[in-house]
Amino acid sequence: MKIPTILAYDDLDRVEKGQRNQASQTRYVGLDGRWVELDLTPEHEAELLAFIERYMKAGVAPPEPPKPPKGSGSPGTERNQRILEFAQQHGLKYTKRTAGGWYFPVATVEAWSKYEKDLEAARGVGGDLTGG
Repeated sequence: MKIPTILAYDDLDRVEKGQRNQASQTRYVGLDGRWVELDLTPEHEAELLAFIERYMKAGVAPPEPPKPPKGSGSPGTERNQRILEFAQQHGLKYTKRTAGGWYFPVATVEAWSKYEKDLEAARGVGGDLTGG
C-alpha cells in the first residue's frame, strides 16, 4: 500500500520569493481576533519566535489566558470542520495530516472565507438564512 507524503512549504518564501522551501513547523498566530496558520522553515520559525519574545517579555500575563475567538485556526477546531465540510461539498483540495488535523491549501481557505463573508453579508441584509 502506497502511503502519501504530505509536504508543507514555508509561507514566507512562497509569498515573498515565489519559492517552495519545505516547512518543518506550523505555528498559529493571533492578534485582535485575527488568526493565521504559518508553515515555516526552522530559520523563519526562529525569526518569528525571537520577534514575539520581545513582546512576551514586556507584557503582563492575564489571570486567565484569553480563549481564541470562535473559529480560530487551531487544529481540530469547529472552524476546520466547517472548512472540511465546505471543501468536500465543493470538490476542493484538502489533506489529512499524519499528526492529526487537516491541511487546506490557500485556494481552499480563500474560497471558504469568501463563502463565509458572503453568508454574513446576506444575513446582514436579508436576515437569518437558516429560516429560524
